[in-house]
Amino acid sequence: MSFGFSIGDFLAVIEFAKKIRKDFAGAPNEFKGALDVYVHDAGSIFTDIFIHRVRSLSIVLQDTEVAASERDLSPKEETDLQTISDGCQNILTELKDTLAKYIELDSQQTGIRRKTKRVWKRLSLELEDVRNLRSRVNDNITLLNAFTLRQTRNDTTKLVRYQEDQEQQAILNWLTPVDYFPQQNDFLRQRQAGTGQWLLNSTKFKSWVETKNQTLFCPGIPGAGKTILTSIVVEELSTRI
Repeated sequence: MSFGFSIGDFLAVIEFAKKIRKDFAGAPNEFKGALDVYVHDAGSIFTDIFIHRVRSLSIVLQDTEVAASERDLSPKEETDLQTISDGCQNILTELKDTLAKYIELDSQQTGIRRKTKRVWKRLSLELEDVRNLRSRVNDNITLLNAFTLRQTRNDTTKLVRYQEDQEQQAILNWLTPVDYFPQQNDFLRQRQAGTGQWLLNSTKFKSWVETKNQTLFCPGIPGAGKTILTSIVVEELSTRI
């Protein structure tokens, strides 16, 4: 992979998502108690982000990491994945900072020990702000899913193409075990410059090439050059594929 993209950096984003989920684990009940009455709708979305959306993001990140690790990515794919990774890092950082705004540590003396616990500050969430956060998390999940889907489709296309090539080769082997490629090259080496160009330029040849299910019949006496002309036609058709 190129210098611009690192699986190690991507794994760091995955661990970051896991940490944020862990930081919010067990908090919903305490969180609800800290909400002002008029922000319960925002609080429900806030809870959904950290309980469900970040979990989904973490899972999709791991799926994408597996997909990216199992193949050589093109430079464009590396750039795309780096952009998505940066986007995930940014939204996770913002979520972490948001959590920090509403959590404080409270130290209490319990016997001979001092115990520190998390306490939710009194919250006053803006509905539009938390909706925006959820939307951005969802956008990153969508981008990651799209990237992984493209990789799966590429793999499927390669598998189908390989199977088709194998089937075509099996048919050719059934028709004849002879490899005509060396003979074709030998015939082309015997060709003089411009030989057969009259055939390639002819109206009948052009019509035959452009019309499906047609046969081009070229009779000639022995030694007229039918074999060389055939090799020229094969070469011409090969360049059109």
